[in-house]
Amino acid sequence: KKRVGLLFDFNKMSNELSTALSKLVKMQSSNGGWPWFAGMPEDRYITQHLVTGMGHLDHLGIKNIREDAMTLDMIKNALFYLDNRISEDYERIIKTDKKNIEKDHLVQLQIQYLYSRSYFKDIAIDKKVEPAFNYYKGQAQKYWLAKGRYMSGMIALSLNRFDDKKTP
Repeated sequence: KKRVGLLFDFNKMSNELSTALSKLVKMQSSNGGWPWFAGMPEDRYITQHLVTGMGHLDHLGIKNIREDAMTLDMIKNALFYLDNRISEDYERIIKTDKKNIEKDHLVQLQIQYLYSRSYFKDIAIDKKVEPAFNYYKGQAQKYWLAKGRYMSGMIALSLNRFDDKKTP
């Protein structure tokens, strides 16, 4: 009974969440990305994973991200980092494979980006990143059924949040 009581100790959970958020703020690089471990360079996958986790917390009503200035700044910085990475992906395609731009260039990292970004569509995307965002969103709309169940599910949820009710 004591262990079950500890499991639902909301004060303890609140304190642990605050401690974890403080650690995340300290570990975030100046460019907005997070490393896997302290002292390592930032990593796109783990940054997307953390942004998605914050989106889940917000969506479930556990932590209102937009009310806490520290957490909101942390998310904005991470989204800036992720937006720049997706823009780099797009620019790489333009430079190396422009003649095949309509082919499927959508991989797990871009799918996870769209899913992460869909939790924070109220946070503006920089104008220079919009072509890349729109390209990958279009790729998702076109190729979502060829991506396996898990990735297709992430795409369907993302597109639904981006107000595309028809595709999914």
